[in-house]
Amino acid sequence: MNGNSQTAWRRALLAALTAVSLPAAADTSNGPDPYAQGYGFDDPQEAPWGGWQRGDEGTLHAEWDVFTDASHGGASDRSAAPDLGSYGTSSAWLGWNTGSFVAGTGNLYSFTVPEVFSINLAGPVAATSLRVVLQVETQGLLLAPASFRLNGSEPVSATETYRNPAFPSPMGTTDLVQRVYIWDLAASPEQTVFAFSSTQPHVSLTQVAVDIGPTGPGGETGGDLSIIAKLPAEALDENLATALAESGSPWFSDIGSDGQLVFTRKTDPFSGQPGLTLKGAVDAVFLHRPKSQGSSNKVYVDIYRPGAEGDVKLAECRLKATKIRRWKTVTVGDRRMRVGSARYQIDLAAKPRPANPDKIRLASRAGYCDLQPDAAGLQRGIPELQDGDYGVFRRATE
Repeated sequence: MNGNSQTAWRRALLAALTAVSLPAAADTSNGPDPYAQGYGFDDPQEAPWGGWQRGDEGTLHAEWDVFTDASHGGASDRSAAPDLGSYGTSSAWLGWNTGSFVAGTGNLYSFTVPEVFSINLAGPVAATSLRVVLQVETQGLLLAPASFRLNGSEPVSATETYRNPAFPSPMGTTDLVQRVYIWDLAASPEQTVFAFSSTQPHVSLTQVAVDIGPTGPGGETGGDLSIIAKLPAEALDENLATALAESGSPWFSDIGSDGQLVFTRKTDPFSGQPGLTLKGAVDAVFLHRPKSQGSSNKVYVDIYRPGAEGDVKLAECRLKATKIRRWKTVTVGDRRMRVGSARYQIDLAAKPRPANPDKIRLASRAGYCDLQPDAAGLQRGIPELQDGDYGVFRRATE
């Protein structure tokens, strides 16, 4: 939001908050269902980072949508129990700092101070390696991405899964953001305490979900697992990066942030055969130029596996440009360029055929991978990732 829209949104919010007749309401009544098609929240049984179902033995889940100070502990201790329910927890509560408060919408907000939040969970989980996932939705200004910690540790992955900088809310147009943070733990922790905050007021915390479950055998052949590999952001040409920064366009504010690749192997309960998926997304620029000037919008991620005798390339994966956003005309050197922002994605699935489990059906919903990049022809498939594999982002020049 620009300064004028931020001021208008804050004034509208102040008017709404001071209207004592405004009832508390679930966020889905004045905002989106974050699990709906196209939005950024996921259930663990459907998510690329998951592989378990909420309520399974040895897993934990807690979720907040409407924050009620009287729902946990005292009536004014600035803490709330999960209103959307929990599974497997013996204790679960979310707390906030002095100066932050429950707004009439049931969201957490502050006019005057940076906002500080914590989540405390307790409950029995599997003793083996764990995946801990925190999904957060905000409106207005943003939480500080670098502030997120679990027991003092940084996440292994932090991804923006949805953003609409012009989302219509009861308080006017606002910036709606959904993000997912992931930690992988070698063993069950003695405590589960999340901490995150903002550097300024005017952040509206609207929904939070926590899921904890097993990560699987971590790279062993044949078993169910989920592996996350870094999907590095595009390294922009220095002149283009400068021109975009000088343009002041909010559409390019996130260009340069890393994404992620998620490889999942999960056994089909009917055939007993493993199904594979590979998903990933990263924001990058999209150049509007004639084909005669070259295919500068071809984007690849080369996947490598470290080895004692040098890293080995496993695959070359072509990403598909989706969600192309507004255009901006910038001057680079003596040339004017029309540049858009896009989300480049890979989304592949290989599943056993029900009638013939020995044969795999490969579905390409976005992009493709060549499993023999040094050989002639295109060998389509899904590279089976292991811990330590990594991707290298590149834009084709031919």
